[in-house]
Amino acid sequence: MNANGKIQRSAVGDDARLREFPAGGRDRGLSPFSAAPVFGGVWGEWVESAGVSSPLPELEDETKEGLETPWNVVVYNDPVNLMSYVTKIFMKILGFSLEKAEQHMMEVHKKGRSIVWSGEREKAEFYIQQLHGALLLASLERSL
Repeated sequence: MNANGKIQRSAVGDDARLREFPAGGRDRGLSPFSAAPVFGGVWGEWVESAGVSSPLPELEDETKEGLETPWNVVVYNDPVNLMSYVTKIFMKILGFSLEKAEQHMMEVHKKGRSIVWSGEREKAEFYIQQLHGALLLASLERSL
């Protein structure tokens, strides 16, 4: 709220556009960003009060199914990292033996990619994060 208490300005987004809304808009149930009513409570409560069934149970089933399917951690070839470095990273992060790490490193080098781990999504995301931290190109894909 400005010194006069009449108009408040707020910067929105990276382009720093300014929007005006009535002073005290939040107190009157207005959103400062859209001047639309703010509904109290959880989204599901508002949806049910409007006579619309909530789609949340279906989403939970899909989410559970997505987490249970096996996920692959795929490492891609890049022109930056040395083969010896990639081998050491596989040994350190994934716990590979020297032979297994070299085998996957050569697969990455020759074929352009290698599936280095397969399993539950949460652990796969952790491995991806660790490989990215070591500056390797890696991604997560659903196992077929």
